[in-house]
Amino acid sequence: MFSRVPWKDLLKPTNGWAVPFVTGHTYRINWGDGLDFTKMRMWQSERWETTDSPINFVFNFTDVRQAINFTSDYGSGTQYMNGSLLSTASSDLKTGMNIVYNDTATRLAEFIVTGNVETEGDREVEMLGIQCLGSCVEEVEIEEIDSDYVFWSNPDSWPSGSVPAEGEDVTIEPGVNMLLDI
Repeated sequence: MFSRVPWKDLLKPTNGWAVPFVTGHTYRINWGDGLDFTKMRMWQSERWETTDSPINFVFNFTDVRQAINFTSDYGSGTQYMNGSLLSTASSDLKTGMNIVYNDTATRLAEFIVTGNVETEGDREVEMLGIQCLGSCVEEVEIEEIDSDYVFWSNPDSWPSGSVPAEGEDVTIEPGVNMLLDI
């Protein structure tokens, strides 16, 4: 079965809206071209019963992520580690437990929503997409540059005497070795 939910920009989070799902099913949420998000939040209704079957959600993403953190209480509660969905007994699963497949060919995240709720914060899950853990900038080795190069950032490198503006079309004449240094 396939259905479409029109997504809207949420200018005021308190004006959000609910999308109903049937327990005991897996839903694949396809974001069209993929979703490159920084943060999403999901709130589980208090109408959920502990006897209700869980719901699995699977969604795609396109941007490289070293991690997607799933944390209860909108980021200030328990963080559920990647793989927790597969490594936890089904009777102990909690909303937000997940597995993220981050390889280039797959890029899928799956998480579960269950009735196993101890506190209200267990109903509030934040998904935080992290592109880079730790230091992500590689050290650049600076080499001596031949005098045959001209620098993009140097106004004297341009016939107009000024560095081109962003979006401006430029022509680098044949035989000119331009070093992009900005």
